[in-house]
Amino acid sequence: MNEIRTSVEPSRPGRYVASVHRGLAVGLCMLLLVVAAAPAGAATRPAPPIAGTTLDGKRLALGNLRGKPVVINVWSSW
Repeated sequence: MNEIRTSVEPSRPGRYVASVHRGLAVGLCMLLLVVAAAPAGAATRPAPPIAGTTLDGKRLALGNLRGKPVVINVWSSW
């Protein structure tokens, strides 16, 4: 005859936490490898000359903004 079990086996949260910690450790190691492999002056090289037109129709060159914080937002309609 088939038995119907009414008790539920307790979950094992320790196993889940261990896998999360392992994933975080692997991700951190990968990040450290990427940072260590990057050239020393990669983040300090000047940007290439970029020029464009503002929404007002004025010309804007990146070189004219030297020393000021600049955010370049590149997007597409597709």
